[in-house]
Amino acid sequence: MAEEEQVEVPVPAAPLAEDALPVREEFHSSLFTELSTAEAKFRAGVEKKAAKDAESEGGDGLPVAESNLVYGELGLKNLCEVLNCCKTVGRVFPETCTFVDCGSGLGKQVLGAAVLEPKFAKIVGIELLEAYDSMAQQAVAKYTGLEELPDESITKAADVSCVKGNFIDEAAAFCTPDNQVLLAALSPCYSEETLTGLCEAAKNAQVGSLLVTLTRAAPDITLWEPLHIAPLECPWGIATMFVQEKIAMPPAEE
Repeated sequence: MAEEEQVEVPVPAAPLAEDALPVREEFHSSLFTELSTAEAKFRAGVEKKAAKDAESEGGDGLPVAESNLVYGELGLKNLCEVLNCCKTVGRVFPETCTFVDCGSGLGKQVLGAAVLEPKFAKIVGIELLEAYDSMAQQAVAKYTGLEELPDESITKAADVSCVKGNFIDEAAAFCTPDNQVLLAALSPCYSEETLTGLCEAAKNAQVGSLLVTLTRAAPDITLWEPLHIAPLECPWGIATMFVQEKIAMPPAEE
């Protein structure tokens, strides 16, 4: 009688140990030494004003409320807490999981995910403003172009990129039934309307996918269930973190 073929069972990722963080923080900081946050924020202000002026003259304005575009990115330690929380209260399978940073700014959380969990199948950031995206592209190019890493404990993520666009429009391409997705919407300024749009974009994400939001929970409680609610230390203060899990697929369209 032939032996039954062994089926390999995927193993969820374990949280990153605290003592592994310092060397990763130093490496992550080195990726942004040539970029100025102050310059990026100034250029973003000019870009937003130009869009508002165009709108007042009958042209296209900003596709989202300006309040959704307030700059703020987590430090690596904060992001590590988010990822460790997801790995603890949920099940993250990096080899088949896409990490999507919704509103990726200068790409600090994109490259943070690459440094903290390089086994992610794909890591992508989506940013609306050219001022931020252009600098994020520089940082990503610096990371992907590295031939040597600063420490043997750090490995390189295989697929890291940034996309310019509105994440409500762009996120759907990464939310399919074929793979897990970890959606990071880590701004306390995102309105309920914006999060409703994100939930709609992510409706076809695989069951077991995770959505992390700050201040506001996911409005769609039919497809997303809260797993964990906790305070999260951020560079701008304490925010409430919501970790939500995809629990169902939308009804089939007739």
